This record gives sequence, C-alpha cells and structure tokens, in this order.
Amino acid sequence: MNLKELIKKAIKPQTIIYSPVSVLNESKQLKDRNIVITGGSSGIGKAIAIACANRGADVIIIGRNEIELKLVKDMIGSQCQYIVLDLNSKIEKDFFENISAKPITDLVNNAGVYIEYNSLNYTYDNFDKIFCTNCRSPFMLSQYFVNYLIKNQKKGTIVFTSSNRALMGDDGPYGMSKAAIDNFIEGIARESIKYGIRVNGVAPGMTASNINHIDLKGNLYNANVLGKRVIHPDEIAEVVCFLLSDLSKCVTGAIIPCDDGDRLR
Repeated sequence: MNLKELIKKAIKPQTIIYSPVSVLNESKQLKDRNIVITGGSSGIGKAIAIACANRGADVIIIGRNEIELKLVKDMIGSQCQYIVLDLNSKIEKDFFENISAKPITDLVNNAGVYIEYNSLNYTYDNFDKIFCTNCRSPFMLSQYFVNYLIKNQKKGTIVFTSSNRALMGDDGPYGMSKAAIDNFIEGIARESIKYGIRVNGVAPGMTASNINHIDLKGNLYNANVLGKRVIHPDEIAEVVCFLLSDLSKCVTGAIIPCDDGDRLR
C-alpha cells in the first residue's frame, strides 16, 4: 500500500449509527400490574422498568447500588419502589409475600453478570460468580414466585433476559449460563402453564449498557455484528413489555432473539 492509499484510508469517514427506537403508542396495557425487575438500576433493566411504568404498571426494581436505584426511582416517580439486595445472598421462600403491600403480578429476571476472559483463563471464582448470578438466583426467584402465585390462586408472567450467546456455540461460562437459562425457561413454562403462568425470555445481542461499556448516546456502529449496530436497551424493553402483556397471552416457553440476526452467522 503506497503513501497516498494510506492517507486515504486514514481520513476515511467513520461509519456512525444512531438507533431510533420504534415503540407502541402510549397505552396502559400493563395497568394494575406490580412487576418485580431484577437488575433494574441500569441498562436493559432500567429500560424495562421505565417502559413498564409508561404502560401503567407499578415496578419494584432490585439491585445492589442504592444510588443508581434511587436515580431510576426519581425518573419514574411514585410508580417505582426499589430494594437494595445482592441476589447472590440467600433469598427466603416468602420473599414475594413481604416486599410490597400490593400483590406481585409479574417477575422479570434480568440481573446478570458478564466476565470476559480467554476461555483458558477463567478461575473457579469467576465461574461460580457467573453461574450463581445468572442461573441460581433467577432459578430460586422463579421457583418462589410460581409458588407464590399458586398459593394466592393468581395468574402471572415471568420473563428472563437471556443472551444470543446461548443460541450459538460459546467457549466461556457466560454463554453456558445463558444456555442453562434457556433450558429452564422451556422447562418451567411447560410445568407452569397449567396454573395460568406464562414464562418466556428475550435473547439480546450486543446491547448498549454499562456491562458492555457502550455509551447509549454515542456511536452504535459495530462492524463485528451482522446488523452493523449495537442494540438499544429500549428495543429490548419493548419486546419484554409485549411478553408481559396480554398481547402475548398465547405465548409461553418462547425465547425471542433480539440481535438483528447476529446469531445466524
């Protein structure tokens, strides 16, 4: 490559993508719901909390960072409560009986942890942290929530945030943990539908969030994915609201990829 070509390549304009989000017209499709959302202080969880509240729901967001939780509560207002909780700690069976005076109607298992290393460099602690947060915590919460609904003779929904990395081969514990969650979604959906309880999941691709160190207001171009862009968390929230609402009342055991087809490579 000669000097002229090098200069031309260096000054080539950078591809920039901003992601407009298509949303349903403002509605009250989640009116009278009281929805628990784990990992609700930032990223996808925060977007889900705001979208649910905009559709008439009350939301209870759970996370470890009280400052961030309070910021989300202040954005939403009186429809939002927050609970400071490390989900890796032991959660009592009567958890859902004690967190709100108003009955809980739905659960969004969104909290997760991502630790990126070469597949040959993970430690026991890395592995345990990922599986404890991504598998054990949502498993126990879901078990307690289903029992809570059955005890109170109520119908309800559970939505999990999985990952498109569960839908293709992965050489690390993050993808493995999300594949386990996908397996659980189908299993608990099969067992719970007889009680009128629906269970589904979303499988986001690379999404603009703190966990991925991507600025929501920055350039969302990504040459490494099929759609050439990073997904906006509000887009994921729209799909979650659909799965929570009666618009999807015939859907259970589904895992909806939200990745511009990136899993198809």
